[in-house]
Amino acid sequence: MSTVGTEYDRISVTTGENTVDHYFKDTTARNMLSGITNIDKMKFVSEDGERTAELYLNEEGVIGTKLLTGSITRKYLNDELVGPIESDEVTKIRASAFYVTSRTIGKISFPNALSVGRYGLAISRIDSVYLPLVTSLEDYAFYGNKANDIYIPNVKTIGEYCFASTSFSSISIPNATFINLKAFSGNKVLASISLPAVASTGWGVFEHCTGLETVIIPKVTFLQSSMFNGCTNLVHVSIQKVSSIANNAFKGCSKLESISLPGATEVTKTNIQYTSFQNCTSLADIYVPFSSTDQIASNAPWGATNATIHYNTTFDEDGNPIV
Repeated sequence: MSTVGTEYDRISVTTGENTVDHYFKDTTARNMLSGITNIDKMKFVSEDGERTAELYLNEEGVIGTKLLTGSITRKYLNDELVGPIESDEVTKIRASAFYVTSRTIGKISFPNALSVGRYGLAISRIDSVYLPLVTSLEDYAFYGNKANDIYIPNVKTIGEYCFASTSFSSISIPNATFINLKAFSGNKVLASISLPAVASTGWGVFEHCTGLETVIIPKVTFLQSSMFNGCTNLVHVSIQKVSSIANNAFKGCSKLESISLPGATEVTKTNIQYTSFQNCTSLADIYVPFSSTDQIASNAPWGATNATIHYNTTFDEDGNPIV
C-alpha cells in the first residue's frame, strides 16, 4: 500500500479476534502493515471519529472498501484499492477525494451524497458512478474520469471543466439549469446530449467534442463563444430560443448543413457575430425569422461563406422551418 492522507490518524487492523491500532505519524501504510498476514479487515480512523473507511478482503483476496462514513476528504484513498466503493452514509465527496487513483475501481455508489467537490472524482479509473441525489458538481469534479456510466439525474449546476476530457458516450442530466465554461470540452466519444432545463452556460462548453452529432438545448437564449468550436461531426442542433450567438460558436463544424433560429424574433435583442459560423464548410441553409433589411442581417452570413440565408422564415412548434 502507499501513503494514506493525513486526515486519518491510525489504521485499525483486525486479524481473527485481535485488533491492533497502528498510528501514522511519519510512516507509511506499507511500513505499518509489513509482516502482518491474514488480515480480515482494516479501518482508517480519525481521532474525532467523523471519518472512517472500513476495508475488507473480497473473494479474490483484493482489498476493497466496504463502508465509508461521513464526508470523504482525503486526497488519496489508497493506490491499490479496487471497488466497489459504496455507502449510504456519505453525504459529500470533498475536493480531490479520489483524484488520480492508479487502480480501476469498479463502481462508486453513494446514494445519499449531495455534492462533489473540486477534482472530487477527477482522473479516477472508475467503471460507473451512482450519485442519484447529487445536485451540485464543482469545477473539475469529473475531469478526465474514465467512467463509462455516470448516473446523476438530479444535478442542477455543473462547474467549469467538470466533464472535460472524459470518455463516456452518453449521459442524462435532465434537471441541470446551468453549465459552466468548457464543462464537456475534449470528450471525443459523446455522441448526443439533451439538456432540456439548461437556461444558461459558460463559453466553450462542448469545444472539441469531436464525436458529438446531436445537441438539444431548447431553453438557452445565448450561445457563448466557442460553444461548439471544433465539433467536426455535429449535424443537428435544436436551439428553439437562441437569439444571440457569439463569435466562433460553431467554428469548424464542418458537417453542419443547416441551422434554424426560430428564437431570433426580437431584432433589437438579437445579435449574431461575424464569425459565429466560421469554417462551417457544409452549412448551406440558415433559417431566420427576421428580415434582410434588419440591422442584424448586415453581418450575414456570419462566417458561413457557402450558406444561403432564408429570411422571414416561419417555424413549426418544434422549431423546424416551414418551407
